[in-house]
Amino acid sequence: MAESAGSISGWLRRYISLPALLVLGALVYIVFVGDNSVARRVEYQAQIDSLRASVAQVEDSVRYYRELNRGLQSDPEAMERVVREHYNMKRQNEDVFIIN
Repeated sequence: MAESAGSISGWLRRYISLPALLVLGALVYIVFVGDNSVARRVEYQAQIDSLRASVAQVEDSVRYYRELNRGLQSDPEAMERVVREHYNMKRQNEDVFIIN
């Protein structure tokens, strides 16, 4: 065992220099352990994709409400319909059934 350990260290000293070993160690640290590690980059990319999906959903909602607002400003019947639906209001001699 002692002979094999000595031969491995001798081989390392002969073929791999100390600066090369330090650079290799630094690269391993950066790629697998540091703030820019592969695992964190994958995690960050998944978070970015999730946030982009949320932004797209919110933009769809904003587009819907802007169109509704435009319609309400120009059409009094549309305004009455939305107010009646939202506040459960009714006209005289009218029955309203609320279904959840």
